[in-house]
Amino acid sequence: MKRSAILPKVILGATVLMFSLSAHALLLSPGTTGVQTSNETSASMEEQLIKDAFGISLDLELYYKEDFDEGEDATASFADSYMTSWILDTAGEPTGADITNNGLPSIVCPSCYAAVKDGNQEPAYYFFDISSWDGLTTLEFRDFWLGNGAISHIAIWGNVTDEPGPGPTPVPEPSTLVLLGLGLAGLSLARRKTKIA
Repeated sequence: MKRSAILPKVILGATVLMFSLSAHALLLSPGTTGVQTSNETSASMEEQLIKDAFGISLDLELYYKEDFDEGEDATASFADSYMTSWILDTAGEPTGADITNNGLPSIVCPSCYAAVKDGNQEPAYYFFDISSWDGLTTLEFRDFWLGNGAISHIAIWGNVTDEPGPGPTPVPEPSTLVLLGLGLAGLSLARRKTKIA
């Protein structure tokens, strides 16, 4: 097989590989295995509700909280490290959200829990054990109280002995890698033309 026939296949293979290696999100929904619920509506009892739901006795600390109407809770330990993008239904009510790290130190989760609250519907809360979360992967919350209710806030709680992790490792964007691949292909073609001439 000629080299000129191999090069496009190598470039195509590298491009496909590059896009398949992109980061994946942790998807959480009411149907997620292991989800716990509560009909208690008091946000002041959230820590105790999580402890009861998962049968734990650890002291928990509020790491991050975003309220749909009031915004971010600045008192949370990692308030500056994450941001929430709300997903709204056709009536403008939040039924989902994405929580992403913004490049600052991340949460390390030997024991972390997420709470999603409506408060006016049953269940009033959904709780998730997110201890396997690396603190950098996007948390995707989807399909909460569809057609009847909305998310009032999402919170992340963790054990107070957890240490903060480093910020994310810079990863080249796919477009940067595509440009690099095209540049290398261009150099290869230029070299080939030089050999022919």
